[in-house]
Amino acid sequence: MSCRTVPYLRHRASLVGDGGGGSNPYYDAGADFYYELSDAIDSNGGANLSNTNSVVFTGTGRYGNCATFDGTNYLWDNTSTIGPAWVAAGGLYTLEMHVRFPALNVDCGLFNFVSFRDCAFIRASGNIEMRRGDFNGSSGSYDTLSANFWSGKSINTWYKLTFQTGYISGGLGMRMYLDDVLLNSSDAVSRVSTVSTGFKMGTIDAGSFLMRGDIDEVKIILGAP
Repeated sequence: MSCRTVPYLRHRASLVGDGGGGSNPYYDAGADFYYELSDAIDSNGGANLSNTNSVVFTGTGRYGNCATFDGTNYLWDNTSTIGPAWVAAGGLYTLEMHVRFPALNVDCGLFNFVSFRDCAFIRASGNIEMRRGDFNGSSGSYDTLSANFWSGKSINTWYKLTFQTGYISGGLGMRMYLDDVLLNSSDAVSRVSTVSTGFKMGTIDAGSFLMRGDIDEVKIILGAP
């Protein structure tokens, strides 16, 4: 799956522990935003991730350490950079993240660009959902793409999730992949937000659908693929 990048938005966020990628096989220097999640502090001049209720970074990740969420905490990029960049790109993106769960069939928030409306999460009842909304200040609607997730999964196993918008001319469409295999897609998606509430990981809002498990190696490429 090839992706078009947006050159003027280059930003190495939370590249810690190995000097911005190093020998990390997952790191993509071409990404607009990349979070290795070995720590919350970027020693290379990028984001210091705000850490709510003590997310820890001691677990063994895909490479180095990972962020571990216990159902009470989350992370957000406090640079005020990614939200405006996402809006400037028309709310179009490809996002890859690696996740691992200590238990199955639990609610898990994955990320959001707009609280509740441009986000992705997994329901305890079984489905993974991706939303694309038209939140424009204080209200708005959203389109939803969903697929079965928990069936056949194993605890303490890493899975790669990919979320993509705008693969159709005019910025339409949503796709979800599990380990590079398409889970579901929708061509007729037109709602696009003109604001962002910032980028968060481990929740779809400040305190809703909180993650229980690990997240590692988060890559974001802005713009249509």
